[in-house]
Amino acid sequence: MPASPMRDTPSALSFHMPQPLDYHALFSALPQPCLLIDRSLAIADANHAFLHLSGRTSAIFGMPLREGFPSNPLASESTDLAALTASVAHVLASGQPHSVVALRCAIPRRATLGVVFDERLWHVVHTPLFGFEGAVTHVAQTVVDVTDITIAQQEPGNADDRLREGMMAARMAVWDMDLTTGALVFSDNATALFGRDWDSQEAMWKSLHPDDVRRLHVARLKAVEERGEYHEVVRLIREDGQGFMWLNVKGRVLCNPDGVPVAIQGVSVDITERMRAEQDLRDADRRKDEFLAMLAHELRNPLAPISAAAQLLKMPALNPEMVRKTSEVISRQVSHMTSLVDDLLDVSRVTRGLIALDRKRLCVTDIVADAVEQVRPLINRRHQDLAVKLPQDIVEVDGDQKRLVQVLTNLLNNAAKYTPAGGQLEISVTPSGPDVTISISDNGIGIPHTLLPHVFDLFTQAERTPDRSQGGLGLGLALVRSLAALHGGRVTATSDGKDHGSMFSVHLPRIVEAPDVSGAAARAPVSRRGDRRLRLLVVDDNRDAAEMLGAFMESAGHEVAIEYEPYQAMERARLAPPDVCLLDIGLPGMDGNQLARCLRRMPQMAETTLIAVTGYGKEFDRDTSIAAGFDYYFVKPADSVALVALLDRIDAI
Repeated sequence: MPASPMRDTPSALSFHMPQPLDYHALFSALPQPCLLIDRSLAIADANHAFLHLSGRTSAIFGMPLREGFPSNPLASESTDLAALTASVAHVLASGQPHSVVALRCAIPRRATLGVVFDERLWHVVHTPLFGFEGAVTHVAQTVVDVTDITIAQQEPGNADDRLREGMMAARMAVWDMDLTTGALVFSDNATALFGRDWDSQEAMWKSLHPDDVRRLHVARLKAVEERGEYHEVVRLIREDGQGFMWLNVKGRVLCNPDGVPVAIQGVSVDITERMRAEQDLRDADRRKDEFLAMLAHELRNPLAPISAAAQLLKMPALNPEMVRKTSEVISRQVSHMTSLVDDLLDVSRVTRGLIALDRKRLCVTDIVADAVEQVRPLINRRHQDLAVKLPQDIVEVDGDQKRLVQVLTNLLNNAAKYTPAGGQLEISVTPSGPDVTISISDNGIGIPHTLLPHVFDLFTQAERTPDRSQGGLGLGLALVRSLAALHGGRVTATSDGKDHGSMFSVHLPRIVEAPDVSGAAARAPVSRRGDRRLRLLVVDDNRDAAEMLGAFMESAGHEVAIEYEPYQAMERARLAPPDVCLLDIGLPGMDGNQLARCLRRMPQMAETTLIAVTGYGKEFDRDTSIAAGFDYYFVKPADSVALVALLDRIDAI
């Protein structure tokens, strides 16, 4: 019987999931060579194992199967290619798996005089992948190289040794069953491969998972009745009773000259790793679906009060106190949404290797102090006690201050959120040899033992809190692990189970040599608030954004002019040069970087400070704007407090 097709998994879409999801990475990491073919018989994707085995590169993506499949371009039309495409067409039409045995293919190999081709024999299995509407969208091709086994069968002398080696490499055993006597004989490698030594059918049946016995028995009886073949996937219970192996069992009925079934010849292949990888793919797909639902939920939550506040501000005769409270609601909810988006972007940048650390010599005590300061308001609101235990000696690490504070802040936030009001939290720093361990513990809800091994995986937060009462996207711990790894460290989690608290420990390499204090920079003093009223020019084609930023700057005591077009902004700057320009980057007709260059060329703008206020937040965007002439760069929604503080420093100069 054919293997069951993979349903209920949007595989055709999942292999092209964008980052930070790890679905495509799991496909790429599968140990078995896999190729993905679309309905037009073009190559949609291939994992690393297939590209390595076939000697091809990602350039085959999008090619027709006949062109991208490994074959000798100098040879005449191959009957094997015809069989290959016919097999794929059969799967697309029937929705059932199909295989091609001993398919000849040519693997390119560089030689002194050019490229030569090594002929190999592949056993190819095509499996349908179904879309959301139940139609076959793609065909998954899995490959086993059977060249060595085939040669071993054909060569005399050492053929048996070659066959045994090939079968062990393929994790395969063959067997014969006498239907008259019931005798069952396995190949010599079966004991080493499966950890079992079957001498009878009864022993074999007892070693299988009870849920699979009847299904395999029915398939075998049907094959005998029809003088045909059967194909089933079953679970073999390990000899110690701990867990099981997955076996792909295929048998063929043999008949005597009178057509009477007398024996069954078959093969059993260990596919445990493949089944585990497929389960990992399904788990990743499930977590992806949960995450998308979670993301929609988390983004709707702050939108509701923001919408209500906007409607409230339209009402006439609002007293100043109500306006203040409404503004605070909007500010809090926008801050929450910004935090969600920042988490998403951070995870995406880390998983794609786009995070560049600003490494410096740092005191661990300062890192802890900054993190505690950020989380202290939450701890105070929940009436929790936080104990801070620091070593007497100075402990230093080589790292990025912002990112290490982010790591500890995430862990402290989690500890506070998952600990009831009035609970106990502790953060401690323990130097040990070449490392330093920063541990954050709590007496909160703890972590179930089943979740503990996966607590640093993406999107596991929903499993920890089914009621979603704590909010968040389940990205924090995955980000913590990635940032710790970027610093050459690691992070661990321990818990005695539900309601027994938890401990997260960050292990970092520390600087053990004597510190060089000769070049230590003194902390710059905080500038005082100047008395001069700055002239500001705000340029943004989003009228609401421009007017709100202008109103806020006016409330801070500055004189504000607003323009929505870059050319009008240049004319205003020429006639009345401002002290500070707050420019959006995505402007119509001329972007903010071009506008900055034009303003810099005006003699009357030589002393003007240019500040970018934009939605573009990548390092490349920031570097491009600074190169264009900007002095400072803020990502929307800009931190109003930081912006006012910057203007205060400019005012004081």
